[in-house]
Amino acid sequence: MRNVSIRAANINRVQRMTDAAGSLRETAETARRPLLAIDGERAAEKPDPGKWSLKEIPGHLVDSAAYNNQRIVRMQKSAHIGT
Repeated sequence: MRNVSIRAANINRVQRMTDAAGSLRETAETARRPLLAIDGERAAEKPDPGKWSLKEIPGHLVDSAAYNNQRIVRMQKSAHIGT
């Protein structure tokens, strides 16, 4: 009985991940044309001093995601996680 419940949980988890991947793919396709329509000069413009340009925003998001991924990996290796 326990194996059936574990299998059902795994199937549910895979379906949620598949749904999330599909949603991400759809969002990327929807955003593709408007983003490609922005020329390089406009992408580099800063709206105000100290504000990020359109080009800098995705760079920050990628850097942040990479840093957070490293933190999660380190936490998973820690014997004292959550204590």
